[in-house]
Amino acid sequence: LLEVMGQRGTIVKTLSTTTMLDKLGKIYGVPVINTGVGFKYVAPAMMEHNAMIGGEESGGYAFGGHVPERDGIIANLFMLDLMVRTGKTPTQLLELLFAKVGGVHYYDRIDTRLTDNAMKQAAKEKLDAVSADGLTIGGHAVTEKVTTDGYK
Repeated sequence: LLEVMGQRGTIVKTLSTTTMLDKLGKIYGVPVINTGVGFKYVAPAMMEHNAMIGGEESGGYAFGGHVPERDGIIANLFMLDLMVRTGKTPTQLLELLFAKVGGVHYYDRIDTRLTDNAMKQAAKEKLDAVSADGLTIGGHAVTEKVTTDGYK
């Protein structure tokens, strides 16, 4: 949308979605709006900011000028259009994306259910005290800590 079709507009994404979108926003000079987790936050933000695209963590995308709801059919049509316009396979397009935003981006998630209020409070206090400065996880530097709608 940004490079091949020349569109410009806000990108809306949930906090738990890839940081590749933040990097693409910087590269193309378009704003990126982060929302809470879930598409229920994406659609209103898309309408508020007249967004070009909105996406959430489970891979659902919506596009400006269309229904502000996850639409796999139009997402696939945009992908096919991109393949036709560029003459590239999906693998080649992914390689181009990684060349722009820097290699493979890793994602892992640990869900821990805390049922005891004392445990919840202790976990919150420990997480609040953690700083991203100098922190590494699995050999990767932590660049920031975001506490909107949980911890990231």
